[in-house]
Amino acid sequence: PDAPASGPPHSPLAFAALSLFSSSLAAPWPRSWGPFVLVDAILTPTREPSLLSSQIQQGPGHLRYASPNGYEPLRKQLARYLRRARGMSCDADQIVVVNGSQQAFDLIARVLLDPGDAVVIEEPSYSGARLIFETVAAKLLRVPIDRAGLDVDALPPGTIRLAYVTPCHQFPTGVIMPTSRRLALLDWASRTGAYLIEDDYVSEYRYEGRPLEPLQTLDHAGIVIYVGTLSKVLFPALRIAYLVLPTPLVRPFVVAKFLADRFSPTLAQQTLTDFMDQGQFDRHLRRSCARNAKRCQVLTSALKTHFGDRVEIAGENAGVHLLVWFNDFSSEDGHAVVERAAGEGIAIYPVTACYERPPRRLGLLFGYASLGEASIRIGVRRLAEVI
Repeated sequence: PDAPASGPPHSPLAFAALSLFSSSLAAPWPRSWGPFVLVDAILTPTREPSLLSSQIQQGPGHLRYASPNGYEPLRKQLARYLRRARGMSCDADQIVVVNGSQQAFDLIARVLLDPGDAVVIEEPSYSGARLIFETVAAKLLRVPIDRAGLDVDALPPGTIRLAYVTPCHQFPTGVIMPTSRRLALLDWASRTGAYLIEDDYVSEYRYEGRPLEPLQTLDHAGIVIYVGTLSKVLFPALRIAYLVLPTPLVRPFVVAKFLADRFSPTLAQQTLTDFMDQGQFDRHLRRSCARNAKRCQVLTSALKTHFGDRVEIAGENAGVHLLVWFNDFSSEDGHAVVERAAGEGIAIYPVTACYERPPRRLGLLFGYASLGEASIRIGVRRLAEVI
């Protein structure tokens, strides 16, 4: 007879989650995620300890259990920032602070989805959100991306629970959804009764033209769930993101946050509040946006110099990465190319993990936010030499 399995059995849902995550890790990821970390954006070594120690010195009241909504002064600062920078109409009571955008997606799935519920996602899409929806057994409906973002004409009829979109800088293609398409998407959602999840992950970095209004600003029906993060503009280890919720959803999300982990670490929130209150956050954004625009130009120029018409570049008008299509490689070449690049200390990764079916050409994502201009030029030259 077969030997009994060791340990308690997994539930079907947990087993599906483990299988999905394992398969995603089997993809040829780079050894380092460094280019996607904004080294410029961190609180400098001389400022961060002083801000943090000042919070600790205020007394033990700052070290106790806190509200699952998040630190109220930070939520007020975020509301003012969103009103000023993004034109959003929201107050602090609509904001829930979470541990990174990944927890935001997890709470959305916990609160709003039952097994079998229909969820629209972009094709291609951010796999971190897609995997969350898959692990709660949602029915994923993939809608293609065109040159204006999500193809609204291809949206399915019927009962849809959620639609996940990245209109500010579609991941991974970099397409920016125009206002007319955003309005059409809102109209579709209001007719079908769907909530729209707006992942506004790099709206701060726009290098051409004025930023477009987020869906949340255009929403008059209370159907947009806005997800903002500080991982790209500060640093991922901070683990601070936030939800801006329609008022009827605030209480169930606060309860879900409490059940998940009670509250997000308070000291980091207090430190960030001081950073914003002193005007350092806005100054940092202005400086880092200018520097990233220059890095993007350098990377684009280096790719054109060394690869010419062998490549097609997308996403250069915003964000912190480029999607580069290699015309003389297929998707099947991705693993070998990434391994050869890693051998030269270059961290890139293929776009295939974002697609249901691999595209014909090899697409590689190039992050540049943590790299100096000289490093970018050297890295592209070495890549051209090895592939």
